[in-house]
Amino acid sequence: MKKLAWHELKAILPEGSLVAGVVLKHEPYGVFVDIGHGYSGIIQITDFNDHGVVNPNDYPPVGTRLLTRVLGFKDHGFQVWLGVKPSQMCESQNL
Repeated sequence: MKKLAWHELKAILPEGSLVAGVVLKHEPYGVFVDIGHGYSGIIQITDFNDHGVVNPNDYPPVGTRLLTRVLGFKDHGFQVWLGVKPSQMCESQNL
């Protein structure tokens, strides 16, 4: 699949949208997820759980398919922030 231009990715996956992806790798600060279209996003350790501490040992295994919510973009470095907290996933479609 051809990599989309950054502005095209942001147009098809705006903030608040749901996107399925596959866990690529673990880091102490979060998990990288392949979201397709030639891009990956990051779920930071703070965006896994509403309450309590998430330990990197609790990350989903590499290769796991996840449904995530797009929390934001950082144009410098083409970064996509994702979340899977229950409160983020249950947000209404009023975004």
